Amino acid sequence: MGKKYVFFSLFLAITAFLFPFDKQIRLGKEQKWTSLISRQGVVLEKGRWGLWDIRLKDQENAEEKTTDLLLHFNSMNFSDVSGLYRLESGNPLISLKTKVLGKGSAAFSGSDNALTLYPSRQSLLGSESVLRDFTIQFWLYPVTLSDGEEILTFHSALFIKDDLRDQSIHCYIKSRTLVFDFVNFFMPGDKSAFSVSLKGLVPLIPRVWRHHLIRFDSGTGLLEYCVDGRPEDIRYATKSGKEETTVYPAMPGAEKVSTLVLGSRYTGMMDEFTISREFVRAPVLSKYSTEPGKAYSRVFDLVYTSTRVKKIDAVFTKPENSEIYFYYKVSDSLESHDAVNAPWIPFNPGQVFEHVTKGRYIQVLFELYPDGTGNLTPSLSDVVITYEEDLPPSPPADVGVEAGDETVTLYWKSVKEQDVKGYLVFYGERPGNYNGRGSLQGDSPIDVGMVTSFKLENLKNGRLYFFTVVAYDSSEPPHQSLFSREVSIRPSPIAE
Repeated sequence: MGKKYVFFSLFLAITAFLFPFDKQIRLGKEQKWTSLISRQGVVLEKGRWGLWDIRLKDQENAEEKTTDLLLHFNSMNFSDVSGLYRLESGNPLISLKTKVLGKGSAAFSGSDNALTLYPSRQSLLGSESVLRDFTIQFWLYPVTLSDGEEILTFHSALFIKDDLRDQSIHCYIKSRTLVFDFVNFFMPGDKSAFSVSLKGLVPLIPRVWRHHLIRFDSGTGLLEYCVDGRPEDIRYATKSGKEETTVYPAMPGAEKVSTLVLGSRYTGMMDEFTISREFVRAPVLSKYSTEPGKAYSRVFDLVYTSTRVKKIDAVFTKPENSEIYFYYKVSDSLESHDAVNAPWIPFNPGQVFEHVTKGRYIQVLFELYPDGTGNLTPSLSDVVITYEEDLPPSPPADVGVEAGDETVTLYWKSVKEQDVKGYLVFYGERPGNYNGRGSLQGDSPIDVGMVTSFKLENLKNGRLYFFTVVAYDSSEPPHQSLFSREVSIRPSPIAE
């Protein structure tokens, strides 16, 4: 089926025409996803419109306690992540296009740009001690697959019975497969010369990435070569070449300067070259983890309680069998400064919410899953939240006042908004200061319900009182209008 391009987004002009009172919050596009407060397993990369998309993060090999050498080849100034190997010579180009994991790979075009590394005394290949388990793994993208192309060569030497004996690990191309030769790297009990070779089974294909791994189990003597996780050759570092009690240990020498050379007379790419001090049982063989990548936004304050969230649009791309799940939570209260006090609710982008979705605060969450091979990622280009504010009602109009003996009667026009639930009458003895007390109907403000006139009693004759009226709606808590115009009057017995 190829890629599915899914767009759940209306043009702003159409949206503005259909919903003139709607407001929107954009997360992507020109906003550049700056509202995200957490990203786990995802990255921002240039995508649609030349702007930032959210995609799954590559599974680069991570530095661990057992890491001896790790080369990512992500930039021209790359180095060994572990710090145990010194790059002395060689300048392979860095390809930012043809790569497996991370940002780049090393491009070799012959012996001129072979990479030479010198292991330190603390490294596995420079330790001059008996080694336990180890694994060498890398990704390879050969171009020519010519016989004799060298992928890696390790040279060293050690004294055996007053004799300086050369030792090496040599990986090269022969008949379109890789061959690994270990010469005097494993030491028999009688110190005699010993060599063991492993060879690929299935011919490699030019311009196709393959993962190559060779690993040694010091307990059994097993030396295994795997391509893309499948065993292609097995040998044992023992006298019979089969599994037996006595195992020849790995023992690199250091009687002369040891060197590890990558890419000598090799044409093609190399990525994620790693040496580990363990028998790696589960190497990283896919670009993306099966675990979902997650990103969630900060809390957006929609200003008014009971604001209605109408829909959430998204623009995204989903390769076949990949997926993006969308969630939101909305509430009038917060759990913390960066969390809305509500459960996550799944939603389909672009669909107008059928149920009433209201609240002052909203947050969104995205989960990205790769396809079944783990090599294709969905990408999220934009998200737009559309909401309608639950605005306060308009203030009452045409407020009037009449005085009586220790009484004042206020009247006003009703406010026409449908959700108006009542009115508050404010009074006081100074302009703009409505902290009045003493009325038989209560202290200021007085909730008078849905009436449009109201009489205050037990006021003091001759004293000047100031009044205003406020409308409120059915929200919880209610939204109050602005104050109406202020009116003033003095109660008087002669006013009746």
